[in-house]
Amino acid sequence: DESVLSAAEAAATGFKDPHSAKLLSAGQAMKKGLLNKNTALQVLQAQESVGGILDPNLSVFLPKNIARKQDLIDEDLCQALNQLPVCFLDPDTQQPTTYMSLKKKCKSDVSTGLLLLPKPKQPMTIQGLRNQVSVTELVDANLISKSDVDQLNQGKLTSKDIEDRLHSYLRGSTCIAGVYDEAHDKVMTIYQAMKDGLLRCGTTLELLEAQAASGFVIDPVNDLFLTVAEAYNRRLFGPEFKDKLLSAEKAVTGYKMPGTDTIISLFQAIEKGLVEKGHGIRLLEAQIASGGIIDPKHSHRIEVDVAYKRGYFDEEMNKILTDESDDTKCFFDPNTEENLTYLDLKKRCIIDKKTGLTLLPITDKKKQESTKKNTVRKRRVIIVDPDTGKEMTIREAYDKGYIEYDTYIELSEQECEWEEITITAPDGSMHFFINDRRSGKKFDISDLLEKGVINESIVQQYRTRTITITQLADIVTEKTKHLLLSSSSSS
Repeated sequence: DESVLSAAEAAATGFKDPHSAKLLSAGQAMKKGLLNKNTALQVLQAQESVGGILDPNLSVFLPKNIARKQDLIDEDLCQALNQLPVCFLDPDTQQPTTYMSLKKKCKSDVSTGLLLLPKPKQPMTIQGLRNQVSVTELVDANLISKSDVDQLNQGKLTSKDIEDRLHSYLRGSTCIAGVYDEAHDKVMTIYQAMKDGLLRCGTTLELLEAQAASGFVIDPVNDLFLTVAEAYNRRLFGPEFKDKLLSAEKAVTGYKMPGTDTIISLFQAIEKGLVEKGHGIRLLEAQIASGGIIDPKHSHRIEVDVAYKRGYFDEEMNKILTDESDDTKCFFDPNTEENLTYLDLKKRCIIDKKTGLTLLPITDKKKQESTKKNTVRKRRVIIVDPDTGKEMTIREAYDKGYIEYDTYIELSEQECEWEEITITAPDGSMHFFINDRRSGKKFDISDLLEKGVINESIVQQYRTRTITITQLADIVTEKTKHLLLSSSSSS
Protein backbone atom coordinates (compact mmCIF):
# COMPACT_ATOMS: atom_id res chain seq x y z
CA ASP A 1 0.00 0.00 0.00
CA GLU A 2 1.58 3.28 -1.17
CA SER A 3 0.29 5.38 1.75
CA VAL A 4 1.75 2.94 4.29
CA LEU A 5 5.14 2.96 2.54
CA SER A 6 5.07 6.76 2.34
CA ALA A 7 4.48 6.93 6.09
CA ALA A 8 7.36 4.50 6.67
CA GLU A 9 9.65 6.61 4.44
CA ALA A 10 8.68 9.75 6.37
CA ALA A 11 10.11 8.09 9.49
CA ALA A 12 13.50 8.54 7.78
CA THR A 13 13.02 11.83 5.92
CA GLY A 14 10.80 13.41 8.59
CA PHE A 15 7.10 14.14 8.98
CA LYS A 16 6.12 17.74 8.23
CA ASP A 17 4.54 19.54 11.18
CA PRO A 18 1.33 21.04 9.71
CA HIS A 19 1.68 24.12 11.94
CA SER A 20 5.42 24.96 11.76
CA ALA A 21 6.68 23.03 8.70
CA LYS A 22 9.37 21.61 11.02
CA LEU A 23 10.52 18.04 10.36
CA LEU A 24 9.32 15.60 13.03
CA SER A 25 10.71 12.20 14.04
CA ALA A 26 8.45 9.13 14.11
CA GLY A 27 8.04 9.51 17.89
CA GLN A 28 7.14 13.21 17.61
CA ALA A 29 4.74 12.49 14.73
CA MET A 30 2.99 9.91 16.91
CA LYS A 31 2.51 12.47 19.71
CA LYS A 32 0.88 14.88 17.23
CA GLY A 33 -1.44 12.17 15.91
CA LEU A 34 0.23 11.88 12.49
CA LEU A 35 1.20 8.25 13.12
CA ASN A 36 -0.49 5.50 15.14
CA LYS A 37 1.43 3.88 17.99
CA ASN A 38 1.74 0.42 16.42
CA THR A 39 3.29 1.80 13.21
CA ALA A 40 5.56 4.08 15.26
CA LEU A 41 6.83 1.09 17.26
CA GLN A 42 7.43 -0.87 14.04
CA VAL A 43 9.55 1.82 12.35
CA LEU A 44 11.41 2.76 15.54
CA GLN A 45 12.23 -0.89 16.30
CA ALA A 46 13.51 -1.29 12.73
CA GLN A 47 15.60 1.90 13.08
CA GLU A 48 17.03 0.77 16.40
CA SER A 49 18.08 -2.59 14.93
CA VAL A 50 20.21 -0.86 12.25
CA GLY A 51 21.87 1.85 14.35
CA GLY A 52 19.52 3.85 16.56
CA ILE A 53 16.66 6.34 16.49
CA LEU A 54 16.83 8.46 13.34
CA ASP A 55 16.90 12.27 13.67
CA PRO A 56 15.38 13.48 10.38
CA ASN A 57 16.83 16.98 10.75
CA LEU A 58 20.43 15.77 11.18
CA SER A 59 19.99 12.54 9.16
CA VAL A 60 21.88 10.59 11.84
CA PHE A 61 21.08 7.61 14.07
CA LEU A 62 21.18 8.38 17.78
CA PRO A 63 21.33 5.98 20.74
CA LYS A 64 17.98 5.60 22.43
CA ASN A 65 18.99 7.48 25.60
CA ILE A 66 20.23 10.48 23.57
CA ALA A 67 17.13 10.35 21.36
CA ARG A 68 15.12 10.55 24.57
CA LYS A 69 17.07 13.65 25.70
CA GLN A 70 16.58 15.24 22.27
CA ASP A 71 12.83 14.59 22.66
CA LEU A 72 12.76 12.44 19.50
CA ILE A 73 10.85 9.89 21.59
CA ASP A 74 9.05 10.32 24.91
CA GLU A 75 9.42 8.21 28.07
CA ASP A 76 6.38 6.02 27.31
CA LEU A 77 7.68 5.19 23.84
CA CYS A 78 11.16 4.53 25.24
CA GLN A 79 9.74 2.08 27.81
CA ALA A 80 7.62 0.38 25.15
CA LEU A 81 10.70 -0.18 22.94
CA ASN A 82 12.62 -1.59 25.92
CA GLN A 83 9.95 -4.28 26.29
CA LEU A 84 10.76 -5.59 22.77
CA PRO A 85 7.20 -5.54 21.37
CA VAL A 86 6.37 -8.18 18.75
CA CYS A 87 5.31 -5.87 15.93
CA PHE A 88 6.18 -8.06 12.92
CA LEU A 89 4.88 -11.37 11.57
CA ASP A 90 7.17 -14.35 11.07
CA PRO A 91 6.28 -15.69 7.58
CA ASP A 92 7.27 -19.23 8.61
CA THR A 93 5.29 -19.59 11.83
CA GLN A 94 2.70 -16.86 11.18
CA GLN A 95 3.37 -15.80 14.77
CA PRO A 96 4.19 -12.24 15.97
CA THR A 97 7.91 -11.52 16.42
CA THR A 98 10.44 -8.67 16.74
CA TYR A 99 12.36 -7.07 13.87
CA MET A 100 15.66 -8.25 15.39
CA SER A 101 14.41 -11.86 15.42
CA LEU A 102 13.57 -11.57 11.72
CA LYS A 103 17.04 -10.19 11.00
CA LYS A 104 18.63 -13.17 12.73
CA LYS A 105 16.81 -15.48 10.32
CA CYS A 106 18.16 -13.59 7.30
CA LYS A 107 21.07 -14.63 5.10
CA SER A 108 23.54 -12.23 3.52
CA ASP A 109 23.47 -12.11 -0.28
CA VAL A 110 26.92 -13.04 -1.62
CA SER A 111 26.96 -10.47 -4.42
CA THR A 112 25.35 -7.48 -2.67
CA GLY A 113 25.79 -8.16 1.03
CA LEU A 114 22.13 -7.36 1.58
CA LEU A 115 20.16 -9.29 4.20
CA LEU A 116 17.49 -11.53 2.71
CA LEU A 117 14.76 -13.50 4.47
CA PRO A 118 14.73 -17.13 3.34
CA LYS A 119 11.70 -18.24 1.35
CA PRO A 120 8.88 -19.05 3.78
CA LYS A 121 8.23 -22.71 4.38
CA GLN A 122 4.90 -24.05 3.21
CA PRO A 123 2.51 -23.64 6.17
CA MET A 124 1.91 -26.96 7.90
CA THR A 125 -1.71 -28.04 7.59
CA ILE A 126 -3.95 -30.83 8.86
CA GLN A 127 -6.98 -32.31 7.07
CA GLY A 128 -10.20 -30.86 8.50
CA LEU A 129 -13.87 -31.64 7.98
CA ARG A 130 -13.67 -30.35 4.41
CA ASN A 131 -10.50 -28.29 3.89
CA GLN A 132 -6.93 -28.20 5.16
CA VAL A 133 -6.52 -26.48 8.54
CA SER A 134 -3.32 -24.60 9.40
CA VAL A 135 -1.62 -25.47 12.68
CA THR A 136 -1.71 -21.75 13.49
CA GLU A 137 -5.52 -21.87 13.41
CA LEU A 138 -5.48 -24.91 15.70
CA VAL A 139 -3.41 -22.88 18.18
CA ASP A 140 -5.87 -19.95 17.93
CA ALA A 141 -8.75 -22.37 18.58
CA ASN A 142 -6.98 -23.70 21.73
CA LEU A 143 -6.86 -27.21 20.26
CA ILE A 144 -3.06 -27.45 20.29
CA SER A 145 -0.35 -25.45 22.06
CA LYS A 146 2.60 -23.46 20.72
CA SER A 147 4.89 -26.16 22.11
CA ASP A 148 3.07 -28.66 19.84
CA VAL A 149 3.93 -26.42 16.86
CA ASP A 150 7.58 -26.32 17.98
CA GLN A 151 7.63 -30.12 18.19
CA LEU A 152 6.08 -30.32 14.70
CA ASN A 153 8.81 -28.03 13.33
CA GLN A 154 11.47 -30.11 15.09
CA GLY A 155 10.06 -33.39 13.78
CA LYS A 156 9.19 -34.66 17.26
CA LEU A 157 5.50 -34.71 16.29
CA THR A 158 3.93 -35.52 12.91
CA SER A 159 0.76 -34.19 11.33
CA LYS A 160 -0.65 -37.73 11.74
CA ASP A 161 -0.10 -37.46 15.52
CA ILE A 162 -2.12 -34.23 15.59
CA GLU A 163 -4.84 -35.68 13.34
CA ASP A 164 -5.21 -38.72 15.61
CA ARG A 165 -5.31 -36.58 18.75
CA LEU A 166 -7.91 -34.20 17.28
CA HIS A 167 -9.92 -36.79 15.33
CA SER A 168 -13.21 -35.81 17.00
CA TYR A 169 -12.62 -32.14 16.04
CA LEU A 170 -11.29 -32.69 12.52
CA ARG A 171 -13.00 -35.77 11.09
CA GLY A 172 -15.18 -37.57 13.60
CA SER A 173 -18.91 -37.49 14.23
CA THR A 174 -20.87 -39.44 16.83
CA CYS A 175 -24.26 -38.78 15.26
CA ILE A 176 -26.82 -41.56 14.74
CA ALA A 177 -25.16 -43.39 11.85
CA GLY A 178 -27.77 -45.96 10.91
CA VAL A 179 -30.41 -48.42 12.05
CA TYR A 180 -30.23 -51.84 13.67
CA ASP A 181 -33.19 -54.06 12.71
CA GLU A 182 -33.65 -56.37 15.71
CA ALA A 183 -36.10 -58.65 13.89
CA HIS A 184 -33.50 -59.58 11.25
CA ASP A 185 -30.29 -58.84 13.22
CA LYS A 186 -29.24 -56.45 10.48
CA VAL A 187 -27.44 -53.08 10.26
CA MET A 188 -28.76 -50.77 7.55
CA THR A 189 -28.64 -47.17 6.35
CA ILE A 190 -31.34 -44.78 7.51
CA TYR A 191 -32.75 -44.51 3.98
CA GLN A 192 -32.91 -48.30 3.58
CA ALA A 193 -34.77 -48.52 6.90
CA MET A 194 -37.39 -46.16 5.44
CA LYS A 195 -37.68 -48.26 2.28
CA ASP A 196 -38.16 -51.37 4.43
CA GLY A 197 -40.97 -49.67 6.34
CA LEU A 198 -39.07 -49.32 9.62
CA LEU A 199 -38.93 -45.50 9.57
CA ARG A 200 -41.35 -42.83 8.45
CA CYS A 201 -40.31 -40.44 5.69
CA GLY A 202 -40.19 -37.43 8.05
CA THR A 203 -38.08 -39.28 10.62
CA THR A 204 -35.70 -40.40 7.87
CA LEU A 205 -35.19 -36.83 6.65
CA GLU A 206 -34.60 -35.53 10.19
CA LEU A 207 -31.93 -38.16 10.90
CA LEU A 208 -30.20 -37.64 7.54
CA GLU A 209 -30.23 -33.85 7.99
CA ALA A 210 -28.66 -34.32 11.43
CA GLN A 211 -25.89 -36.37 9.80
CA ALA A 212 -25.27 -33.81 7.05
CA ALA A 213 -25.21 -30.90 9.53
CA SER A 214 -22.75 -32.80 11.74
CA GLY A 215 -20.14 -33.31 9.04
CA PHE A 216 -20.93 -36.40 7.00
CA VAL A 217 -23.63 -38.69 5.70
CA ILE A 218 -22.69 -42.13 7.04
CA ASP A 219 -22.76 -45.57 5.46
CA PRO A 220 -22.92 -47.78 8.59
CA VAL A 221 -22.64 -51.01 6.60
CA ASN A 222 -19.26 -50.10 5.05
CA ASP A 223 -18.15 -47.65 7.79
CA LEU A 224 -17.84 -44.70 5.39
CA PHE A 225 -18.12 -40.96 6.14
CA LEU A 226 -19.19 -39.09 3.00
CA THR A 227 -20.15 -35.63 1.79
CA VAL A 228 -23.75 -35.24 0.65
CA ALA A 229 -22.68 -35.40 -3.02
CA GLU A 230 -20.62 -38.55 -2.42
CA ALA A 231 -23.44 -40.18 -0.46
CA TYR A 232 -25.94 -39.39 -3.23
CA ASN A 233 -23.65 -40.97 -5.83
CA ARG A 234 -23.50 -44.10 -3.66
CA ARG A 235 -27.32 -44.07 -3.41
CA LEU A 236 -27.39 -43.70 0.37
CA PHE A 237 -30.53 -41.61 -0.13
CA GLY A 238 -32.90 -40.78 -2.96
CA PRO A 239 -33.39 -37.64 -5.08
CA GLU A 240 -36.35 -36.55 -2.93
CA PHE A 241 -33.91 -35.66 -0.11
CA LYS A 242 -30.97 -34.28 -2.11
CA ASP A 243 -31.73 -30.54 -2.00
CA LYS A 244 -32.67 -30.59 1.68
CA LEU A 245 -29.47 -32.44 2.62
CA LEU A 246 -27.30 -30.09 0.54
CA SER A 247 -28.93 -27.24 2.46
CA ALA A 248 -28.28 -28.96 5.83
CA GLU A 249 -24.64 -29.51 4.82
CA LYS A 250 -24.14 -25.72 4.83
CA ALA A 251 -24.01 -26.04 8.62
CA VAL A 252 -20.56 -27.54 7.93
CA THR A 253 -19.38 -25.56 4.89
CA GLY A 254 -20.99 -22.25 5.89
CA TYR A 255 -23.80 -20.02 4.67
CA LYS A 256 -23.10 -17.10 2.32
CA MET A 257 -24.40 -13.71 3.31
CA PRO A 258 -26.59 -12.50 0.41
CA GLY A 259 -24.72 -10.23 -2.00
CA THR A 260 -21.32 -10.94 -0.41
CA ASP A 261 -18.70 -13.68 -0.17
CA THR A 262 -18.83 -13.61 3.63
CA ILE A 263 -19.18 -17.08 5.17
CA ILE A 264 -21.21 -17.36 8.38
CA SER A 265 -22.00 -20.22 10.76
CA LEU A 266 -25.29 -22.04 11.35
CA PHE A 267 -26.00 -20.01 14.49
CA GLN A 268 -25.31 -16.74 12.64
CA ALA A 269 -27.55 -17.89 9.77
CA ILE A 270 -30.37 -18.47 12.28
CA GLU A 271 -29.81 -14.96 13.68
CA LYS A 272 -29.81 -13.41 10.18
CA GLY A 273 -33.01 -15.24 9.21
CA LEU A 274 -31.31 -17.31 6.50
CA VAL A 275 -32.39 -20.49 8.31
CA GLU A 276 -35.82 -20.93 9.93
CA LYS A 277 -35.26 -20.87 13.70
CA GLY A 278 -36.96 -24.17 14.60
CA HIS A 279 -35.18 -26.02 11.81
CA GLY A 280 -31.86 -24.38 12.68
CA ILE A 281 -32.17 -25.31 16.36
CA ARG A 282 -32.72 -28.95 15.35
CA LEU A 283 -29.55 -28.95 13.21
CA LEU A 284 -27.50 -27.09 15.83
CA GLU A 285 -28.60 -29.47 18.59
CA ALA A 286 -27.60 -32.47 16.47
CA GLN A 287 -24.26 -30.84 15.66
CA ILE A 288 -23.45 -30.22 19.32
CA ALA A 289 -24.66 -33.67 20.42
CA SER A 290 -22.47 -35.37 17.81
CA GLY A 291 -19.17 -33.73 18.70
CA GLY A 292 -19.41 -29.95 18.99
CA ILE A 293 -20.06 -26.67 17.17
CA ILE A 294 -18.51 -26.50 13.70
CA ASP A 295 -16.50 -23.47 12.55
CA PRO A 296 -17.25 -23.39 8.79
CA LYS A 297 -14.47 -20.89 8.02
CA HIS A 298 -11.77 -23.12 9.44
CA SER A 299 -13.36 -26.54 8.80
CA HIS A 300 -13.20 -28.03 12.29
CA ARG A 301 -15.16 -28.27 15.53
CA ILE A 302 -14.50 -25.85 18.37
CA GLU A 303 -15.13 -25.69 22.11
CA VAL A 304 -18.10 -23.67 23.37
CA ASP A 305 -15.92 -20.87 24.85
CA VAL A 306 -14.18 -20.36 21.49
CA ALA A 307 -17.58 -20.44 19.75
CA TYR A 308 -18.76 -17.64 22.07
CA LYS A 309 -15.71 -15.51 21.15
CA ARG A 310 -16.18 -16.08 17.42
CA GLY A 311 -19.90 -15.28 17.53
CA TYR A 312 -20.95 -18.83 16.59
CA PHE A 313 -22.98 -19.36 19.77
CA ASP A 314 -24.38 -17.39 22.70
CA GLU A 315 -25.85 -17.94 26.16
CA GLU A 316 -29.44 -17.45 24.98
CA MET A 317 -29.12 -20.25 22.41
CA ASN A 318 -27.33 -22.42 24.96
CA LYS A 319 -30.28 -21.94 27.33
CA ILE A 320 -32.78 -22.90 24.60
CA LEU A 321 -30.86 -26.10 23.86
CA THR A 322 -30.49 -27.11 27.52
CA ASP A 323 -34.08 -26.39 28.59
CA GLU A 324 -35.43 -29.53 26.84
CA SER A 325 -38.71 -27.83 25.97
CA ASP A 326 -40.99 -28.76 23.08
CA ASP A 327 -38.82 -26.48 20.90
CA THR A 328 -35.89 -28.89 21.22
CA LYS A 329 -37.81 -32.19 21.25
CA CYS A 330 -37.70 -32.37 17.47
CA PHE A 331 -36.70 -36.00 16.92
CA PHE A 332 -39.13 -38.92 16.78
CA ASP A 333 -38.50 -42.26 18.50
CA PRO A 334 -40.07 -44.87 16.17
CA ASN A 335 -40.24 -47.43 18.98
CA THR A 336 -42.14 -45.40 21.60
CA GLU A 337 -43.55 -42.70 19.28
CA GLU A 338 -42.21 -39.98 21.59
CA ASN A 339 -40.69 -36.66 20.56
CA LEU A 340 -37.20 -36.35 22.05
CA THR A 341 -34.11 -34.19 21.89
CA TYR A 342 -31.36 -35.57 19.65
CA LEU A 343 -29.22 -36.30 22.71
CA ASP A 344 -32.02 -38.28 24.38
CA LEU A 345 -32.62 -40.25 21.18
CA LYS A 346 -28.88 -41.04 21.07
CA LYS A 347 -29.09 -42.38 24.63
CA ARG A 348 -31.56 -45.00 23.39
CA CYS A 349 -29.16 -46.11 20.66
CA ILE A 350 -26.64 -48.95 20.69
CA ILE A 351 -23.00 -49.05 19.61
CA ASP A 352 -22.06 -51.33 16.72
CA LYS A 353 -19.32 -53.63 18.06
CA LYS A 354 -17.65 -53.89 14.63
CA THR A 355 -17.48 -50.21 13.70
CA GLY A 356 -18.13 -48.31 16.94
CA LEU A 357 -20.90 -46.37 15.17
CA THR A 358 -24.10 -45.27 16.90
CA LEU A 359 -27.17 -47.19 15.70
CA LEU A 360 -30.87 -46.64 16.37
CA PRO A 361 -32.38 -50.03 17.27
CA ILE A 362 -35.82 -50.80 15.83
CA THR A 363 -37.66 -53.31 18.04
CA ASP A 364 -39.26 -56.41 16.56
CA LYS A 365 -42.90 -55.34 16.16
CA LYS A 366 -43.98 -58.85 15.13
CA LYS A 367 -43.66 -60.02 18.71
CA GLN A 368 -47.05 -59.66 20.39
CA GLU A 369 -45.56 -59.60 23.84
CA SER A 370 -42.02 -58.97 24.99
CA THR A 371 -41.06 -59.48 28.60
CA LYS A 372 -37.95 -57.67 29.75
CA LYS A 373 -36.40 -60.10 32.21
CA ASN A 374 -33.83 -57.61 33.39
CA THR A 375 -36.55 -55.38 34.83
CA VAL A 376 -37.59 -57.94 37.44
CA ARG A 377 -37.04 -56.64 40.95
CA LYS A 378 -37.63 -58.72 44.06
CA ARG A 379 -38.44 -57.20 47.44
CA ARG A 380 -37.71 -59.43 50.40
CA VAL A 381 -39.09 -58.65 53.87
CA ILE A 382 -36.87 -59.82 56.74
CA ILE A 383 -37.94 -60.17 60.40
CA VAL A 384 -35.37 -60.94 63.10
CA ASP A 385 -36.24 -63.22 66.04
CA PRO A 386 -35.58 -61.08 69.17
CA ASP A 387 -34.60 -64.15 71.20
CA THR A 388 -32.19 -65.89 68.81
CA GLY A 389 -31.20 -62.99 66.50
CA LYS A 390 -31.94 -65.21 63.48
CA GLU A 391 -33.88 -64.15 60.39
CA MET A 392 -37.44 -65.41 59.96
CA THR A 393 -39.90 -65.48 57.10
CA ILE A 394 -43.11 -63.49 57.44
CA ARG A 395 -45.04 -66.73 57.97
CA GLU A 396 -42.69 -67.87 60.75
CA ALA A 397 -43.03 -64.51 62.50
CA TYR A 398 -46.83 -64.77 62.33
CA ASP A 399 -46.85 -68.38 63.55
CA LYS A 400 -44.71 -67.40 66.56
CA GLY A 401 -47.04 -64.52 67.39
CA TYR A 402 -44.55 -61.72 66.71
CA ILE A 403 -46.86 -59.98 64.22
CA GLU A 404 -50.62 -59.71 63.91
CA TYR A 405 -52.63 -61.09 61.01
CA ASP A 406 -53.19 -57.68 59.35
CA THR A 407 -49.45 -57.01 59.48
CA TYR A 408 -48.78 -60.48 58.07
CA ILE A 409 -51.08 -59.78 55.10
CA GLU A 410 -49.56 -56.33 54.49
CA LEU A 411 -45.97 -57.62 54.59
CA SER A 412 -46.85 -60.56 52.35
CA GLU A 413 -48.14 -58.14 49.75
CA GLN A 414 -44.89 -56.17 49.96
CA GLU A 415 -42.74 -59.24 49.29
CA CYS A 416 -43.10 -59.36 45.52
CA GLU A 417 -41.37 -59.74 42.15
CA TRP A 418 -42.14 -57.07 39.55
CA GLU A 419 -41.62 -57.34 35.81
CA GLU A 420 -42.32 -55.01 32.90
CA ILE A 421 -44.46 -56.27 30.01
CA THR A 422 -45.04 -54.50 26.70
CA ILE A 423 -47.88 -55.84 24.57
CA THR A 424 -48.16 -54.87 20.90
CA ALA A 425 -51.63 -55.18 19.40
CA PRO A 426 -52.22 -56.15 15.74
CA ASP A 427 -52.92 -52.50 14.89
CA GLY A 428 -49.44 -51.55 16.11
CA SER A 429 -50.58 -49.85 19.33
CA MET A 430 -48.54 -50.68 22.43
CA HIS A 431 -49.62 -51.21 26.04
CA PHE A 432 -47.21 -51.02 28.94
CA PHE A 433 -47.91 -53.14 32.07
CA ILE A 434 -46.07 -53.94 35.27
CA ASN A 435 -46.84 -57.32 36.81
CA ASP A 436 -46.11 -58.83 40.25
CA ARG A 437 -45.17 -62.42 39.45
CA ARG A 438 -45.61 -63.42 43.09
CA SER A 439 -49.11 -62.07 43.75
CA GLY A 440 -50.40 -61.80 40.18
CA LYS A 441 -51.21 -58.10 40.65
CA LYS A 442 -51.00 -56.20 37.34
CA PHE A 443 -51.15 -52.47 36.51
CA ASP A 444 -51.92 -51.18 33.01
CA ILE A 445 -49.58 -48.16 32.96
CA SER A 446 -50.80 -46.97 29.54
CA ASP A 447 -54.40 -46.98 30.77
CA LEU A 448 -53.50 -45.17 34.01
CA LEU A 449 -51.67 -42.50 31.98
CA GLU A 450 -54.66 -42.07 29.69
CA LYS A 451 -57.02 -41.70 32.67
CA GLY A 452 -54.69 -39.19 34.35
CA VAL A 453 -54.17 -41.34 37.45
CA ILE A 454 -50.41 -40.96 36.95
CA ASN A 455 -48.53 -38.45 34.81
CA GLU A 456 -45.90 -38.88 32.11
CA SER A 457 -43.09 -37.53 34.32
CA ILE A 458 -43.34 -40.58 36.62
CA VAL A 459 -42.95 -42.97 33.67
CA GLN A 460 -40.07 -40.88 32.32
CA GLN A 461 -38.31 -41.16 35.70
CA TYR A 462 -38.60 -44.92 35.39
CA ARG A 463 -37.45 -44.90 31.75
CA THR A 464 -34.38 -42.86 32.66
CA ARG A 465 -33.72 -45.12 35.68
CA THR A 466 -34.21 -42.32 38.18
CA ILE A 467 -36.61 -44.67 40.01
CA THR A 468 -36.72 -48.48 40.04
CA ILE A 469 -39.60 -50.66 38.90
CA THR A 470 -40.44 -51.37 42.56
CA GLN A 471 -40.61 -47.65 43.29
CA LEU A 472 -42.82 -47.21 40.23
CA ALA A 473 -45.07 -50.00 41.54
CA ASP A 474 -45.26 -48.31 44.96
CA ILE A 475 -46.26 -44.99 43.39
CA VAL A 476 -48.91 -46.64 41.20
CA THR A 477 -50.25 -48.67 44.15
CA GLU A 478 -50.56 -45.51 46.25
CA LYS A 479 -52.24 -43.56 43.42
CA THR A 480 -54.77 -46.32 42.70
CA LYS A 481 -55.45 -46.74 46.45
CA HIS A 482 -56.35 -43.04 46.69
CA LEU A 483 -58.55 -43.43 43.61
CA LEU A 484 -60.44 -46.35 45.20
CA LEU A 485 -60.86 -44.46 48.49
CA SER A 486 -62.23 -41.36 46.76
CA SER A 487 -64.60 -43.53 44.68
CA SER A 488 -65.97 -45.34 47.76
CA SER A 489 -66.42 -42.11 49.74
CA SER A 490 -68.32 -40.45 46.88
CA SER A 491 -70.67 -43.42 46.62
